[in-house]
Amino acid sequence: MISMLDVQCPHCGVKGKIVVPSQGAILIGPCPHCDEMVAVFCGAVLPLDKEVMLNGNGRERRDHLLDVLTTFLEQSIGETLEQRPPEASDEDELATEIQHDGPDWEADAPSPISDDEYQKFLEVGLPSIDNKDYFDAIFNDK
Repeated sequence: MISMLDVQCPHCGVKGKIVVPSQGAILIGPCPHCDEMVAVFCGAVLPLDKEVMLNGNGRERRDHLLDVLTTFLEQSIGETLEQRPPEASDEDELATEIQHDGPDWEADAPSPISDDEYQKFLEVGLPSIDNKDYFDAIFNDK
């Protein structure tokens, strides 16, 4: 099944759908409606300067794209950090991450899988996950 991504041109506001690009890919091209340049990165549609992207030299195009991506990443990181509960400090969060080395369920709660099932997964399932047939048999509905 092909996954589609809803996109909206940051220049003219026209909405559309594109095939989800591979993880980490940067798609650069013109909006089919207004012909302005955009970049699609991590599910976001970012405005580009058409003049720079079409007529700039390699360094100018690279610097412009880097500026646009840096701004996007800085905003995304800021939004992510702002979503953290206000009472949690960086030190509390780090201590929790360091001390947490087991499952999230309570110690007296029944385990979702047995110790034998877990060991079998570690010995057989996990090493086989790169095998396409094994992966498809486990994870893909047919």
